[in-house]
Amino acid sequence: MLNIIKKRFQIIDNYLLDIFNTAPKETNFVIFSDHGMIPIHTTLIINNYFEQAGFNDSNQNITAVSSGTAAHIYINKEKIKDH
Repeated sequence: MLNIIKKRFQIIDNYLLDIFNTAPKETNFVIFSDHGMIPIHTTLIINNYFEQAGFNDSNQNITAVSSGTAAHIYINKEKIKDH
């Protein structure tokens, strides 16, 4: 499985290199991913983690909402000044 992933990364790297070499020098690139590309090995219950770290959800200072294997984390910075 890891060889397949490595080959896919190499293909993507080659495509990116072609684009970088072809684009004008003044071109800026922003590259991002909406998710990881490796197997998941650990589960984190993010709201429990925040509670153990001292963030109380009842005060609505941090809200985490899961979306599949991702989480959207909303922080009310006005209420967590002490952290």
